[in-house]
Parts: sequence; C-alpha cells; structure tokens
Amino acid sequence: MLRMLAIGGLLVSALQIGCAGKDLVKNREIAALHLQNGTVFFTNKRYPSALNEFLQAERLDPSNPVTQNNLAMTYFVRDRVDLALKHINRALEINSGYSEARNNRARILIERGLYDQAIADANKVVQDLTYQTPIRAWNNIALAEFRSGKFAEAKKTSTEALKIERTNCAAQTTLGRSHLELGELKEAAETLDRATTTCRVEGEDEAAYFAGFANYKLGRSAAAISRLEHVLKDYPDGRYAKKAQSLLEIMR
Repeated sequence: MLRMLAIGGLLVSALQIGCAGKDLVKNREIAALHLQNGTVFFTNKRYPSALNEFLQAERLDPSNPVTQNNLAMTYFVRDRVDLALKHINRALEINSGYSEARNNRARILIERGLYDQAIADANKVVQDLTYQTPIRAWNNIALAEFRSGKFAEAKKTSTEALKIERTNCAAQTTLGRSHLELGELKEAAETLDRATTTCRVEGEDEAAYFAGFANYKLGRSAAAISRLEHVLKDYPDGRYAKKAQSLLEIMR
C-alpha cells in the first residue's frame, strides 16, 4: 500500500511538472508576442504603448534579456535613466555576452557622466567580431571622449567610425564638434555642413545648429543664417531651436 501511494505521489508530481512546463512555454509564447508588438511601437516612437507591451512581456518571461534591453531603451528615451540602467544591467546579468545590451549600457552610462565605464563597455563591444553594427560602439566611445573634454581623442575615434560608414550622422557630428572645440573652424564647418544633410534623415538638429555656429565664427554670415533658419524651420521643437533663434538675433 505504501508503495502504491508513493508511486501515486510520483505520478501526481510528474503531472504537476508537466502542467507547469506547458504553462511556462505558453507564457513565453505570449511574452514573445508582446515583445514583438512593443518593438513595433518603439520603432514608430509610440513609447507609452511600447512600454506597456514590454512590461507585459517581462511579467510573463522575466528572464528574457531582449525584453530587459528593450525596457531599458524605452525608459532611456523617456529620460528615466535610473530605470534604464536597472534593466540594462539585468539584461547583462542574464546574458553577459549580449553585445547590443552592453553597447546600450555604454550610452546610458554616458548620460550618467560615467565616461570611463562607458568607454570600457563600448571597447568590449568593438572587440566582438560578431556584432553587426560596430559603428555604434565607436560612436559611443567618441561621444564619451567628447563629453569628458578629450576632443583630440574624440576626433580620432570619430574618424575611425567614419571608415566604417562614411555618412553616419553621429560620427560626422561628433567629428565636426571636435574640430570646433579644437579651433579648427574650416574643418568644423565643412564636416558639420555634410552632417546637416546626413542627419536630416534621422531628424537631428545638432549638426545644423553647430554648422551655423561654425560658419558664424568664420564670418560666413549667409551660410550661418541658412543653417540656423534650417534649424528653426525643420526642428522648431528641437534641442537647439532656442539657441539658433538667439544666435540669429545676435547676427541681425
């Protein structure tokens, strides 16, 4: 009798494990759908909807590093750097070899002012020969160098990045601004003028504003006004609209 009870207990346990396994698979499948939907929303800049989908995916499958990475970047674009860092760290705890997450952590660390840590992360990504977009890691290194006042180093790193992709908006902008900080006004104006065209696709106003500023410093009033008016016309709510307006008022 005892043996029969024991066997019966084993059968019940096996059934429970089987049901639990099925529930886990089902949860992961549903989580994958939420992750997919969230990614579409994120790509279309519908960040609240993206966040809702990623949070549902996390609830169903908390150990998915992609979900943690995507949560981090959604919080990042919503200016919640604290939560972004929390989730990106979790993604790397789950998968330490996840180079996309490591590169994203470098970008988040830059916003926290932790430049050396950011450069260390990005350098590790650069060494991963399977990483599909190494220019993004180079750009993070250059940005960290620029933000920390190492303009010559940022200039060199941005030049390396542009060897990978000659028309990359971020690399051209950092290179142009590095020239500007180093007093190389002609090179700055030329580089930032090129970047203004390249960055239009990405909707970035930084290059246009500093192209205007560099041309202003060179005494090229017509070119400067053209770039600054471009900022006001195409990016009226951008980061540099007020600065462009102020510089135009000084020039006029």
